[in-house]
Amino acid sequence: NVSIGGLYFEQTIPHALGTRVKLRFTLPGDSEVIEALGEIVNTPNVKDGLGMGLKFVVIDPEHQRRLEAFVDRFGTVDA
Repeated sequence: NVSIGGLYFEQTIPHALGTRVKLRFTLPGDSEVIEALGEIVNTPNVKDGLGMGLKFVVIDPEHQRRLEAFVDRFGTVDA
């Protein structure tokens, strides 16, 4: 799941809250890579314990613009 502020990973073994991770991903229909630094901000309270929410803490302004344009066009979506 992708939004302008971050990502949510389902079915992923979560990292500890506060962990910072480097991200490289592409948006559906776009071959250009987006790079960002993110921080784990939540983990689900579910039986299997899988999943984690990540907020962007550093992202190139051009990459942020592309992400915002994508979300404006398609809404918050599963990527």
